[in-house]
Amino acid sequence: MTYRSLTFCAIGAIAIPVVAQTSFEHADQRTPHVGYSFCTPLATGWAVAGGAIDDDGSTGHAFQVGLGADGDTLWEHPMTYSYAQTSVQGLATTGNGDLIASAFLVDCDMLLSLFLAERIAPDGSTVWSHVFHSNDPLHGMDLTAGDTIAFYSGHGVIIVGPAGDSLSFFSTNGAFVEKLVWDVGQTLMTS
Repeated sequence: MTYRSLTFCAIGAIAIPVVAQTSFEHADQRTPHVGYSFCTPLATGWAVAGGAIDDDGSTGHAFQVGLGADGDTLWEHPMTYSYAQTSVQGLATTGNGDLIASAFLVDCDMLLSLFLAERIAPDGSTVWSHVFHSNDPLHGMDLTAGDTIAFYSGHGVIIVGPAGDSLSFFSTNGAFVEKLVWDVGQTLMTS
């Protein structure tokens, strides 16, 4: 029996006037335990990010997949770091069409909260990949129009430049960050 996981990219139905694409279905058959968490438009279709659990029960295999306008797989990019389990926490498209993805890293031997941040070209190749330390597990990210990235965890914000260089870290001094966005003037707003 072949197991299939159905992915429906609902954003396609919402964004038809903007990107002139129709919705589609995509069956991911790598394992019966596949889930997609994020979807963002590309010039040639969509990028989706998610994770899988192998048939043997091992967890934490995060990946990104480039899908054409018809739902065909164009490329696949695993998000890996050493032996750590990965869990996707964010995916966004930059001004030039690259992707920024972030994944929380879990490893029994690590006592630190680490996350993986990657910039991926529209063809699925890696532009840069860096591991950052945060005060606690990564919650998400947001981009400015100039591709400056703010990654946020519960008690801190890390600002990263377009080249992946860490620019600064801000502690929230005990306040918990649930959501973060850049406003039009490129000021960070948190809640």
